[in-house]
Amino acid sequence: MGWFDASATYSSGKTPKYKVGDKVKIVDYPPRNSAFMICDKPVESEMGKWLGKVMTIKKVEERCYIMKEDNGRWAWTPSLIEKKVN
Repeated sequence: MGWFDASATYSSGKTPKYKVGDKVKIVDYPPRNSAFMICDKPVESEMGKWLGKVMTIKKVEERCYIMKEDNGRWAWTPSLIEKKVN
């Protein structure tokens, strides 16, 4: 599943899959074929406490999402978001 779809437009012309206010489920485990990288930085163990949790998107950036529940501490890549929840 790709990072962009048709929900909002950026200056780059691409669109993010999720938008501010969306509630999303974080994956239970890091993607299998990844080094569990967050915006090109290795994940710190403290970030692991959010795996499997539902979070609210606070800000949408070009390659990452910022969440409300972690007070914007982490930048979440699309591969770490399992799905949108109601």
